[in-house]
Amino acid sequence: MDKLHRLQDSLQTAMAKASADSLQSARLKHQSDSVNTALQKLRDDTARLAAKLRTLNSVFTLTPDKPHSVILILDKVDPVYVSEAGNAFNRYNTETYYTLGLTTHNASLNDSLKLLVISKFGNADSAMDYLKNVKALAPRAIIPWMPAGKYSFQIISANNLELLLNNKDMNAYRKFLSAAYPDKF
Repeated sequence: MDKLHRLQDSLQTAMAKASADSLQSARLKHQSDSVNTALQKLRDDTARLAAKLRTLNSVFTLTPDKPHSVILILDKVDPVYVSEAGNAFNRYNTETYYTLGLTTHNASLNDSLKLLVISKFGNADSAMDYLKNVKALAPRAIIPWMPAGKYSFQIISANNLELLLNNKDMNAYRKFLSAAYPDKF
């Protein structure tokens, strides 16, 4: 009789374990399906974006995993203010982002458009994070003396910056950037 109870208990334990394993297996299958669906959506979105960028016939290329810079585009601003904006961002970066070792330098596209280039971001995501922070702080804490309509921010890869400085076509770069990052630029 005792042997029968042990056998019965053993059988019930095995059935409970099988049921739990089956439930765990169903959960894992559902999670796997969710991950695969998200990956497929990401692939589709990437393919759509690549096709959209190709139709632009742009000389600029999307390389989000490469080093990027944030550019402050100053429109019809006196050179003294361009220099002061550089000093203000250097102070801000030294105080807030000292571990990143960010650098700034000025560049000129034409007589009216000047650039303050803030460099040394490892990729587009880190440049976007920085841009999001400074865009909110600039009008009240970094360059409060600069009229808001006189500047804007964008991100740019090293290769695209070189192309932009050579071809001087800010409108083409803006079109490229808004296609590459919809709803952000």
